[in-house]
Amino acid sequence: MNLANQSFLAVIDGPEPAEWQPWDTNFKELSEQVNVADLRLPPTYQHLCDYRLSLLLESQEAFSKRKNWNRVVGAVVDGRTPAHAAEVKKAFDLLCTKLQASSDGWFRKYGFYVAVVLPLISTPEHTEFWHDLKLRATNLLGERVEVQPVVEEAHIRFVLPDFNRRLIFAHAKNSQ
Repeated sequence: MNLANQSFLAVIDGPEPAEWQPWDTNFKELSEQVNVADLRLPPTYQHLCDYRLSLLLESQEAFSKRKNWNRVVGAVVDGRTPAHAAEVKKAFDLLCTKLQASSDGWFRKYGFYVAVVLPLISTPEHTEFWHDLKLRATNLLGERVEVQPVVEEAHIRFVLPDFNRRLIFAHAKNSQ
């Protein structure tokens, strides 16, 4: 993988994203699997297959101190527990504010992608939470924002490569 072409989705769930395990697989293992997933790219885009999304699994402390946000193009957000929604929104707002200040951020060219992890049976509070995240991102970033609710591990295994394909297609369009 060409690291110069690597982009990131920040994982926002709590103090240690690598250990977060909403399903059978923790996010560190999921990240490793996503990095080698077949993107099912059409032949005309195969030369761009090294534009890979990776999960940014930084601790909450490291995340808050991060200086370089240029290649962050979205987030995976824990929306399962309304009890810590304020903490998650605060971290999400920090991400959006840092990106807003990044004049050469890749999200400006390729879009901003958010996967919100929700319980299988969502309440109105869960729905309101992910709609609120989309509004927050749109208001802070003023760019194309796509938010996908995710309720199962199989779904996130589809959504993340799909976000990656969209990034590649946007890159190809911007390179013309």
